[in-house]
Amino acid sequence: MPARASSRSSGRKAISPATTTTCVHGESANFVWLNRGKQSVVLDLGSAGDKALLEAMLAKADVFVQNLKPGAIAKLGFAMARLRKDYPRLICCSISGYGESRAVCAAQSLRSS
Repeated sequence: MPARASSRSSGRKAISPATTTTCVHGESANFVWLNRGKQSVVLDLGSAGDKALLEAMLAKADVFVQNLKPGAIAKLGFAMARLRKDYPRLICCSISGYGESRAVCAAQSLRSS
C-alpha cells in the first residue's frame, strides 16, 4: 500500500520571510532575506574615478545588470556591445519597464504622466 500524507496539522501556521513585517537593522526582513549574501555599491558614473572603478569591477564580475532608461548606459560609456567585446565572459543584462524601442518608451512615459 502506498504511503499517504497525513492530513493532521501541528496547529502551527507556517510563516515565510515574505509575510513577516519585522525590521532588521532598519531594513524589512523580506528585503534582508532576499538579498542575503549580496553586495551593492553606489557609483556616480559622471565621475571619471567611479567610471574607472566600474571598469575594474567589470573585469572581475560574472554578471552586469543595469536598469537605466534605454540608451543611458551607452551615453555613460558602457554600451552593452562594448562590454561584451571587452569582457567576453561577462553576462550582460538590461532591464527596462518600457522596452528598448524609443517609440514604446515614449508612449509608455506619456501614459504614466
